[in-house]
Amino acid sequence: MNESLAIDLILRHGKISRADISREIGLSKPTVSSVVSRLLELNLIREIGPGENAQGRKATLLQLNQNALFVVGIDFSVKKSRVALANLNGDIVAQSTLGMNESGPESYMARLADHVTAVLQQYQLDWNVIHYVSFGVPAVVTPETGTTSFMVDELEAFKPFLSQPYLNRLFPANVILENDVNLSALAEYRYGVARKAPIFSYLSLGAGVGSALMSDGVLYRGSNGAAGEIGELLSPSGVKLEQCLSAQYIKNETAKYRELSDKLCCYGHQKFVDELFALVAVEDPEAVKVIREYGHFLAIAIQNLCVMYDPNIIVIGGSIGRHSDVLIPLVRPFLTKFLPVTPKLSGTELGENSVVIGAVGLAVKRSFDFIKNNLLVQES
Repeated sequence: MNESLAIDLILRHGKISRADISREIGLSKPTVSSVVSRLLELNLIREIGPGENAQGRKATLLQLNQNALFVVGIDFSVKKSRVALANLNGDIVAQSTLGMNESGPESYMARLADHVTAVLQQYQLDWNVIHYVSFGVPAVVTPETGTTSFMVDELEAFKPFLSQPYLNRLFPANVILENDVNLSALAEYRYGVARKAPIFSYLSLGAGVGSALMSDGVLYRGSNGAAGEIGELLSPSGVKLEQCLSAQYIKNETAKYRELSDKLCCYGHQKFVDELFALVAVEDPEAVKVIREYGHFLAIAIQNLCVMYDPNIIVIGGSIGRHSDVLIPLVRPFLTKFLPVTPKLSGTELGENSVVIGAVGLAVKRSFDFIKNNLLVQES
């Protein structure tokens, strides 16, 4: 108990003396000395030299040993997996990507595990200092079972392999499985444009569409983990919004215009989207028509989200949402017309790294939970 309080205090202050710990927690100096000695033995904190307290006397300062444990965050997406290695401060010390290939899901997962091991070895680390591997996946995750549903179509074959039981066998560490949009929301709340926003939503537009809902820093999951699956809402024509807001919809609409289609036909998914928006920027009439129609469906989705959740801010991200500078002006007039109060609309501050940053942040939190609930309890 006392060790947990001391750890929390060190985290809050960054660096602090034994005397200041004693004052703030209200423990006697001998008790604090014992607590600090135990934390030093466990290699969880370190002494960093003298500082000055209020009386001007030198005091040895204590700081978290950020390299006592490490975590791995993985953004598992349609085209590639982003891997990040981070310390207990959440500082990313190594990043790497592993592209998809034609070898099949089981083979790819084995390659991914080997790839993560190689990243650790490159940083001269073993798995014994990795307590958590956190996965962000484009699917609904049921926390109780660690299984997925509503996986994006392109990754449907991976569904049996993106489950908690399978991943726990594959990686020699505790595995966290979380929806990728939820992780983006956690990252934007802690580090990005939605810092400390009381109520906000993260809307991801890409291969699929999804949203995450947060209130006072806590994710709202619903009874089955599917809250925020805005793509399941119906458009006025009775078609799911998922079909009207995905990258495939944009490609289908583009194909209706021969000249525009010819300009973009040689590009892959992300380049296709980026070049289409580049054409909008130079007022290509066919490109403008496609994105204006897309903006209509996006406005319907956001209007529904506002009516249901009434957020302070909606952050728009994803491979399509990265072009929020074009999309937001299309959406705002519609919202102003049909909503009594419109939320702030913003592009993501963290960009394509939001999922892996959120994965790292969640793994760091779980690591501290482990330290407090297991390691310190055993040592007390």
